[in-house]
Amino acid sequence: MIQNAVYVVPTEKYYVSVNRHDLVTFTLDGTAPNLNSGNYFFIEGGHDYRRCNFKFHPEIMDFSLYEDSSDDEIYDKLLWGSRGTTGKEPLQYVLLKNLNTEHMNAILSTQPHIDQHVRNVIAKALLNRTKEVN
Repeated sequence: MIQNAVYVVPTEKYYVSVNRHDLVTFTLDGTAPNLNSGNYFFIEGGHDYRRCNFKFHPEIMDFSLYEDSSDDEIYDKLLWGSRGTTGKEPLQYVLLKNLNTEHMNAILSTQPHIDQHVRNVIAKALLNRTKEVN
């Protein structure tokens, strides 16, 4: 798995499970999950497996990506965790395609651990941006 994530439509937030057994809980209204009331959803598994407590929900969009996902799908769905320009802001996930060119270049030069398929998609996006400018 390249990415284990969902987008919750009512709150306009992304939730990402990044590590094995990383249980990420959320609600449709953005309130704190209450495990006793049943007012919560979850995803789990990071890059190793996907487990969730919902099947098809009209207000939860699957943003998971797999090794056989197309370049276009990866470009459209890939999320990047950011703590803002100071690095001290709360972690927030944003679509990689919405990052500026400088940020994408910084990812390629400072994050050698990211999946090669993802690196190729970022490089291709940067190349397309260069072509659009010229």
